[in-house]
Amino acid sequence: QLKKAWIYKSGFTPNKKGHQNNQATPIFTGKNLIVNRLDKTLVALNPETGEERWRLQLDVKGPLARRGFTFDNGNLFVPSGNGIYIIDEQTGKINTNLGQNGKIHSKLSLVPPVIYKDKIYSIFLTFITAHEISTGKRLWKKNLNGARVWSGVSFEKSTNTLVFVTSNLINLIGNTNKKDDYSNSLVLLNAESGKTRCKFKDTMHDHWDLDMVGNPIIVKNNNLD
Repeated sequence: QLKKAWIYKSGFTPNKKGHQNNQATPIFTGKNLIVNRLDKTLVALNPETGEERWRLQLDVKGPLARRGFTFDNGNLFVPSGNGIYIIDEQTGKINTNLGQNGKIHSKLSLVPPVIYKDKIYSIFLTFITAHEISTGKRLWKKNLNGARVWSGVSFEKSTNTLVFVTSNLINLIGNTNKKDDYSNSLVLLNAESGKTRCKFKDTMHDHWDLDMVGNPIIVKNNNLD
């Protein structure tokens, strides 16, 4: 017996068909419903009424939160074409007290980062980094050697492990013989050091765009010795 409570319309329509899309899931913080628009704007809505509480348009290259964003400890961590912005959920303004003046790195990121304690694990086009949130200091960088992460990253706390799947190589045609090949693979990284724990390659020499996609689901079986 569901009934419509409200409808929110952003009021923005892209003028180039097929050139823009939004793949982000809205976030409910407990206080606000946060959505993003294709004009690089974040909007906080009253979940009871659908009315806007604040909106913030960022002057960024490329997309804003193309495949989602992350909420933790009162802040939104929003990937963009030039790094990850840290936004205060209450004020809707960049939190310049964290990161490097409210940002982490300056490269294209499409995937929501993983937050754990004072660390942020950020996924860029062909590499992953770990930074201190409080200072923006980079702790390590893992180069995926041309492989890309289109989907999100899962995190297993008890072993401090980042788990993700990768696409084919960014320079695909005629260049699939790489010594350290992370393409089309399930990869587990030590989140403390960025070193590879293990990897499983799904497709060898992929020329058919057989990307592995989706956040890995981590299951523990306590009955195993």
